[in-house]
Amino acid sequence: MQARAHFEELSHVSDPDGTRWLRARLLDDSGKPLPAASVHVEAPETSETVQLSPCDPSRGRRRSPRDPFTTDAEGRLCVQLARSAPQGSVQLEFRGDVLHLPAQAQVPLHTSRPTLQLAFEAPSMELSLDQPTHRLRLSAVGANQTEPFPAITVVLEDAERELPLEAMEWSRSADALSFSIRSDQLGMPGPARLVARHAGSTLAAPAQAEIVVLRVASVELSAEAVALSSGGAELSVRAQTSAGPPASGWIEATEAGELVGTSLLSEGTAQLQVTTRSPPPVTLSLRYRADDPWWLPSEPIELTLAAPASEEPTRWPWLLLLTPIGYVCLRALQRPAQRQAKPSRRRKAAPALGLRPATALEASGWSGRVTDAHDGLPVAGARVEALLPTLRATTSGPVAMTDASGHFELPALLHTLPEGARLYVSAPLHTEVERPLPPQGRVDIVLMSRRRMLLRRLVRWARSLGPPWARSPAGEPTPADIAGVALRRGDLKTARWAESVQAAAFSDVQVDHTLEASLRAQEPSWQGAGQQREERDDE
Repeated sequence: MQARAHFEELSHVSDPDGTRWLRARLLDDSGKPLPAASVHVEAPETSETVQLSPCDPSRGRRRSPRDPFTTDAEGRLCVQLARSAPQGSVQLEFRGDVLHLPAQAQVPLHTSRPTLQLAFEAPSMELSLDQPTHRLRLSAVGANQTEPFPAITVVLEDAERELPLEAMEWSRSADALSFSIRSDQLGMPGPARLVARHAGSTLAAPAQAEIVVLRVASVELSAEAVALSSGGAELSVRAQTSAGPPASGWIEATEAGELVGTSLLSEGTAQLQVTTRSPPPVTLSLRYRADDPWWLPSEPIELTLAAPASEEPTRWPWLLLLTPIGYVCLRALQRPAQRQAKPSRRRKAAPALGLRPATALEASGWSGRVTDAHDGLPVAGARVEALLPTLRATTSGPVAMTDASGHFELPALLHTLPEGARLYVSAPLHTEVERPLPPQGRVDIVLMSRRRMLLRRLVRWARSLGPPWARSPAGEPTPADIAGVALRRGDLKTARWAESVQAAAFSDVQVDHTLEASLRAQEPSWQGAGQQREERDDE
């Protein structure tokens, strides 16, 4: 009876110099080692460059590639492989003896490199450009402890550009790596991606770690008054950061906590017109307001406006002082001339908004056309009504509906036009117009669509509040601009209102009285009640 034999503790190890070692142990079925056993080792058929030799030179050299290797007293076998092929495997064969059956095993020559896992401490972080350097920590699990620092490169991905960074002052503690980077390498404030890469080596496979960074900078202000008056001043304000002037934002000036002026920044400077609420000397507080979160406002600065220097009274000669007195005396001796009455000139009254009076006709009622104020197309189905004053709860008067060409006709009144009579025009998709009833004749009426009225109100709302809602006095803000500013400021209510106006103004939905009333109900408050009333009356 023969016992079974088998190979255990199979391993294939590479040294840093490229030498490979093949190790195994031959045991019987009871776990006892088989010492001095002959084991034949065969190289892969795909390679003729594999050289096999004993790990211990004292055990003697092989006279022929077919000579077997001998296990030691513990049944272990060690084979050195020189210039071996990267693929394939080495076969171990124990051909048996009187007490043991044969055994075979295969050891693959291609072993995967250890995996290196790189990771930053957090998925995102903030880097202040006001600091000269930043210390970062990187976890490197699986790095070879015999290698002091893995070959790691650090790059910054900014707006589809890749900027290499110089990582300095490397240190290592177990599986943690630390390094420093200079702030002057990080570019301008804003979001970016920091990437650490290991290209791979014979000791480790390639690895990469990423982190989202927000580069921030504090904005410092300086200001001076370039012009002074009794009711205000013109200020020149400059904003600066460690990375250069901020690319966006605006300046606010307040007096005793009340806003007295705003101005947008352009290339880091702003020309600010302020209207003070009290006579000078007065102290203003200037603050930077950011459009983007990576520009950090610093503490506001104070600027004192001094009173304008009083001019010393001029010493006039006595002769010049006596001249007006002599002139008055001379005029008193003259006989006043007879005044001639000047013909009175009456200013012609301007036409009412929304009405285009044409050539006057005889008193035979009212006729004309109703058109769109923007494109001039006729408004069909509009209701044109003459509202006549009455003591009853409801007004009475002639009513007409416009045809497909926008034409209408109101019958003539048999009596004199009463005082307080008004003309009222309404249409499903256009805003209402109510004005004093013009004399009988031809009247052309223009209506603004409810869609355009919503856009008009949004623009006026933004301009009443100023920056950042209205960036430029010339350009009109869009609903998308308003929604973007509101989202950056965390004002979800205003953002939803602007998005609803955009959907109503630029989609195929019909904006009728119900939809317009709903959007007006969502409209945020205006800067002042008086200004809001003025905007409403102007419409």
